[in-house]
Amino acid sequence: MVNKYIFKKNKSNKYIYLFLILLFILIIYIFFPKKINDYFIVEKNNNKFYEIPKDKKGKIIPNSEIRILDYNNNSVQVIDNINSLLFSIQLYASSNYNNILNKIFYFEQNYSFHKKDLFIVALKHNLGIDYLIVYKNFMNKMEAMDHCGKYLNFIENCLIVNIQNLE
Repeated sequence: MVNKYIFKKNKSNKYIYLFLILLFILIIYIFFPKKINDYFIVEKNNNKFYEIPKDKKGKIIPNSEIRILDYNNNSVQVIDNINSLLFSIQLYASSNYNNILNKIFYFEQNYSFHKKDLFIVALKHNLGIDYLIVYKNFMNKMEAMDHCGKYLNFIENCLIVNIQNLE
């Protein structure tokens, strides 16, 4: 006859379960890190970024003659009287006034624009002055867009300028 135990002693698996739970928590912590914050703060840099030395030792430093902060706002060339202009189509823009005069001559010769329809407008900003060549005077923006779409096929994207808002 075979002896069978009526009461069986259960082996304790609590150490195995504890190990598996800790392993599971460790895997979650490694593969799914908790996001602390989506934003970060960049501290202000008080150090000098770029310094041009007094003794250059024969090296050529590009763009050292450009002085953005020494801008003189009184260097505006003589421009047209634009007090009566409302909306216009921008044809060209440059910071060099001689380029503007050459481009006006180009438009008159190649596109048969009348000189009375072309205006030069000065746009003053903190980096200097940009000169704009604008075409005609329109009462509203839609009228200017219609004219540009119908008659100015050499312009890809019409840029309508509200002259009153430039100053």
